[in-house]
Formats: sequence, structure tokens, C-alpha cells
Amino acid sequence: SVAQNDHLQEIHHAGQHLLGLVNEVLDLSQIEAGRMRVNMQGLSLRPHVLKSTHLLEPLAKAGKVSLLIDITPDLVVYADSKRLEQILVNLISNAIKYNHEDGWVKVIARREPSAQVRISVVDNGRGISLLDQRLIFKAFERGSAENSQISGSGLGLSLTQKFVQLMQGQIGFESVAGQGSTFWFTLGTGQLAPQGST
Repeated sequence: SVAQNDHLQEIHHAGQHLLGLVNEVLDLSQIEAGRMRVNMQGLSLRPHVLKSTHLLEPLAKAGKVSLLIDITPDLVVYADSKRLEQILVNLISNAIKYNHEDGWVKVIARREPSAQVRISVVDNGRGISLLDQRLIFKAFERGSAENSQISGSGLGLSLTQKFVQLMQGQIGFESVAGQGSTFWFTLGTGQLAPQGST
């Protein structure tokens, strides 16, 4: 019956959500124990951005949010493929979820004068209050979204920050409540010094 199908869908979604949460907690505990290894290599950035946005197209469609990509051609980043995609999916999905109908999310990537690549996820969504900005990268903190309909574990940005740091990059954001946010991170383009070397 239709009711049974709906019920099964709900159970499936709940199971997926729980699995995602368990994986995030495991990742966080591995990082904090110093056991997470990253497999760094030169990667073409564009296919990873396209894969991440393609994954999130249903979420964007459901929220009536446009996804835009503006990437300098042939950009190569020195990164771990899996972690890079996790970072992109986390930042882009947040930008979609905390948006509004007819909003937009744009992924921009440019090479900087420092030879680093800066990847920005820009949105014109609801923005982040000054109060919430202080807690943004803390694990399990969801600020004012805690009592909203927006799903999330409060681990995404904490994990994202740790993945960027593991890949020897930097991460930051700018946001104006009611106007939108820009989350950005930088990655190198060449061989980095091996971990543990001076």
C-alpha cells in the first residue's frame, strides 16, 4: 500500500541518517586519536566539484535552490580524494539547507598568488548570527538550527575543519545574517613536506 511504502521510505531515511551520524562520529574519534591517514595526491578539482554538486542536485531541487559552478579551468589540488569530496558535500549541502526558495549556491575556485587554490562556497541564504558564528566549528553545535526543521548532527563543520587541517589547508567563513555566507578553504597544488618532518 502507499502508506506502507511511505513508512518504509521513512525507515530507510532514518537508517541512512543514523549511518551517516555513526560514520561522522567514527571519523572524528579517529582524527582526535591521531589515527586518520590522508592519501595525498595531485587531483583535478573540477570533476570532484561536479561529482559533489551532482550528488546534491535532488536536495537543491527540493529546496528550489540553484547550483552554480565557477572554476578556473585545469586547477589541480594536492589532496585526499575522499576527504575533498566530504568537505565539498558538507559545505554545499549546508549552503542549500540554510537557504530559501529561489536562492542560489555558487562554488568558486581560483588559484591564489601564493600558489594555493582557494575554493569558496557562496550562498545568498539566511546567513549566520554573530552569536552562532563563535560556535560554528565546534562539534555537536548547531546554534539556532537546533530547534529548526533542518536536519543535521552538528558534526559536519567540525569534521570539515579537521579534514582541511589534515590536508595542511586553511578554512574560514564570512557571513551576514539575512544575506548569506561564504565558506572557503585552501589547498596546496604541489608536493607538501611529509607529515612529521620539520
